Amino acid sequence: MIVFQTNIFTVAATYGDSADILAYKDATLSEAYWNETSTASNNPYSYSKVAAEREAWKMHDAQSRWDLVVINPGLVIDPSLSPQSASGSLHMLEGMYRGENKSGVPELHYPIADVRDVAEAHIRAGTSRSAKGRYIISSDSSVSQVDMANLVRPYHRDPKILPTRNFPKLMIYAAGPFMGLSMKWVARNIGIGYKVDNTRSTKELRIQYRSNGETMRDHYLAWSNK
Repeated sequence: MIVFQTNIFTVAATYGDSADILAYKDATLSEAYWNETSTASNNPYSYSKVAAEREAWKMHDAQSRWDLVVINPGLVIDPSLSPQSASGSLHMLEGMYRGENKSGVPELHYPIADVRDVAEAHIRAGTSRSAKGRYIISSDSSVSQVDMANLVRPYHRDPKILPTRNFPKLMIYAAGPFMGLSMKWVARNIGIGYKVDNTRSTKELRIQYRSNGETMRDHYLAWSNK
């Protein structure tokens, strides 16, 4: 059995823009869906993830020697083994911890995945004879940046520098061109939260998810002690 690692595939292979999920059954993200809207010129990061996973399944289907299980995690958060991170998403959190956006943030939503739950999912998928297909590893709903700040606030050494509000969407429309964001991208991503169906991972891999509060607390405390 081959279980692909999280730096190859992510939940981005299941959707491109947050608005895509609103058209899914019950407006809920699940393994049943593929990212059909990203291209090499539109959301290329997500496109690279869905292209890579489709190629892996193509290779799998062309042979019978090995099985393939794919772990599709959300935004992977929690204590790092190294003091530096090359992840743009984690740089976003670190900027928030430093107070770089205390005046407000765009209302972007992310499905959170605790790195310890992701690691456990890899082990269980790789050692289970019954594991098959794709597994989303994520909290059961998306979380905004303000939500993340609120989860960290009780533990932050200077909570006043954490953001408390979302910028109005009209403001993002106006500032978007100066940030390289198209009006279409703003319309399809800002202010759109969604649910996530992680049932397969809980039932088949028996993952018992840590709470978002525990994940954000441990990530912040590890970062603050670097």
